[in-house]
Amino acid sequence: MIWATNDVVSVLVFLLPGLVGSATFYSLTSHPKPNEFGQVAQALMFTILSHAATWSIGLIWPQLNDREDWQLFLPVPVGAVIALAVAYGSNHDVVHRLLRWAQVTRETSYPSEWYSAFAENDDCFVVLHFYDGRRLYGWPQEWPGGPGDAHFVMADGEWLTPETNDTVPAGDILLIRQNEIAMVEFVRIKAVNESDERQGEK
Repeated sequence: MIWATNDVVSVLVFLLPGLVGSATFYSLTSHPKPNEFGQVAQALMFTILSHAATWSIGLIWPQLNDREDWQLFLPVPVGAVIALAVAYGSNHDVVHRLLRWAQVTRETSYPSEWYSAFAENDDCFVVLHFYDGRRLYGWPQEWPGGPGDAHFVMADGEWLTPETNDTVPAGDILLIRQNEIAMVEFVRIKAVNESDERQGEK
């Protein structure tokens, strides 16, 4: 029984960098977690990358190979750093942008079209169109990571009146339930400035 326990501990220690890497990745991105098999496969991938990177570090600094504690624990922070790099690439569409440039794919690194729209238009004001016909204009400080039951955090919100598109102040910070919104309209800052200039000329 002791040998079985020791084997289980050894396997967990070996997989720990991958488990830490996988947890780090999902805590920093909006990607939905896969099923159990997918999570195990991803943990194995991070584990292999972590141990390979640790082995490479050992080639650069051979003195680390003589320290058993470094060989045991170094893969864990290495796995976290790899996960940080992968999360950055996913959140900024780094790899898929390069592949689209090379005409290999038309896909993005983002988990959904919803996330892609907000990520690629993060310099825009938005107009939230409610199901009941109301429209709220403002700056999105935070927005849901994907379709579902979440909230928008809107700063400097203004209600748009249906007849004249005049604005009525709505408050400094508004928390809006996502399931009340029928459509999200993006308005670029340049277009807002040009509209303000036209109104000033009048």
